[in-house]
Amino acid sequence: MLGVEVKDWRGLALAAVEVRTFVNGNIRGIGFGSEVLGHPLEVVVWIANRMASLGRGLKAGSLF
Repeated sequence: MLGVEVKDWRGLALAAVEVRTFVNGNIRGIGFGSEVLGHPLEVVVWIANRMASLGRGLKAGSLF
């Protein structure tokens, strides 16, 4: 997922943030951060661990 940078994200209740997914300008889904493994940062941890288990690191600037 790509979006605008949010510099003060630590002050946000990420689990409560509403997210909208668009494909070619059309809404394809709406949800909340809590619907992603309970909290959006859990996904980052999962991806980092999965990549490590495959012998690949999670590098700055990586897109998945």
